[in-house]
Amino acid sequence: MSAIRHLSQGIAIKGAANGVALLLGLGLSIILNRVLGKDTYGLLVLVYSVTALTTALYHLGVRPALNRFVPKFRREAAERIPVFILTGLIFQLLGAALFAVLMWTSAEAIGLQFFQRTELVPLLKVATVFVVGSSLLDFVLQLFQAYEEWRWEGLLSVLYPLVYLAGATFAVMGMHAGIDGVLLANASAAVLTAVIGWLIIRTRWQKGIWKYWEPGEFLKSTVIMLGFGAPLLVGQLNFYLLTWFDKVILGRYEALEVVTFYFIATTFLGGLMALFKVLFTIFMPYLAGIDGTDRAGVERKFVLMFRWFLQAAVVMAIISYFAVEPVILTLYGPEYMPAVTAFRWLLPVFLLRAVHNPSGMFVINVFEKTGKATSLGLLLAGMYTTLNLLLVPLYGLYGAIGAGIASYAIYWVVFLGVFREIGRMLPYRAFLRTAGVGLLVAVGVFALNQLGLRNGLVLGPACLLAYLALLLVVREIGPGDIALAKGSFASLRKETPA
Repeated sequence: MSAIRHLSQGIAIKGAANGVALLLGLGLSIILNRVLGKDTYGLLVLVYSVTALTTALYHLGVRPALNRFVPKFRREAAERIPVFILTGLIFQLLGAALFAVLMWTSAEAIGLQFFQRTELVPLLKVATVFVVGSSLLDFVLQLFQAYEEWRWEGLLSVLYPLVYLAGATFAVMGMHAGIDGVLLANASAAVLTAVIGWLIIRTRWQKGIWKYWEPGEFLKSTVIMLGFGAPLLVGQLNFYLLTWFDKVILGRYEALEVVTFYFIATTFLGGLMALFKVLFTIFMPYLAGIDGTDRAGVERKFVLMFRWFLQAAVVMAIISYFAVEPVILTLYGPEYMPAVTAFRWLLPVFLLRAVHNPSGMFVINVFEKTGKATSLGLLLAGMYTTLNLLLVPLYGLYGAIGAGIASYAIYWVVFLGVFREIGRMLPYRAFLRTAGVGLLVAVGVFALNQLGLRNGLVLGPACLLAYLALLLVVREIGPGDIALAKGSFASLRKETPA
């Protein structure tokens, strides 16, 4: 099997598994909101907003080190793999124990002094069990990823949320448990899945993995593990700040139901981004074949990718704007309309993130400016954190939304200033045409609303058709674009020598 075909299959399996896991998580969210209520669910979100920091850091650099060096050792020195894995396991367990103890001892400070919610304290202590279980599962899944065993990794990635869904549903509906039952169900699902995964992958070491133990090799592995992996924890912290920090601050200043509304809105936004990543897969062959010295070729392919990412983002934004209301109100109930409103206000964040994808990919994979890209990522996280601290206490939910929009908008400006080669290639005319067409459609929808037509089932398709028709009128899309898109899909199916 060629490298491209193997990679494509891995992407397909992992993508499918992530999609199923996303749906299972959505199902559990609906059940918990229906059974426990939006206030109690908001409390669960706060618990996970704290544990998310521990799960981002407890691997102490093991996660990226396994993914980087196990494949390398498989090609060059397979005998080093067992001790390297044992070293990683030791550090992973030490990290989980460290952060579990820290969370237990700081539960009162976090619950009482920061969030000012007494009921949060015992829940944070129960969540330490989840931290340990999650660490074990995380380590096992990393092993399957390092060995590129995507089928097993995909199955385990689905098994975990499936068992969690079943256990949590039984806890709240069968045993009438609260959040503590949900947390224990999550921990049990993680441990069970980790044990099953370990029993599968341990067959790779016929003598039993502890038989390979060598103190000297352990020291070498420790140097590699900490030297390579530990600095990358900054990126994990960065991810946490961009994903969870807004929920933390919102939980400090707003009611629990507001946290629930915002969490549901950002969850649906994350689903949009997950679907949007399909475009990355489609355009990967174009990106892989780019010669960085061919400036004309680089610009041509960048313009192609940017225009298609832009149009796909706008189309998805239009569809989701109208579809989100019936979906959320049907799944959660009519009292969840604030989640619909929050999602709609967050769509500019989705557009800014989505259209940045081609620029980010070219900066890293074509121009190889990883250092600057990482620094700008830290700047983005810093702005996001600061603006949430400033705006959420004043404006609550809309302060968090405003912080997101402002952070990504400022980031775009700084990004174009730092990476001038991207700024020179950016198809400003295509952007302005798209913005103009979008504005015309928005004005039309507003006028129809004023006349009393507010049916999303009618306005949604009409709005989408009007947008596409106007793009054809202004010649922003044409037959050439369709041909190139077909070529992108075809390139994924093409077999090339390994």
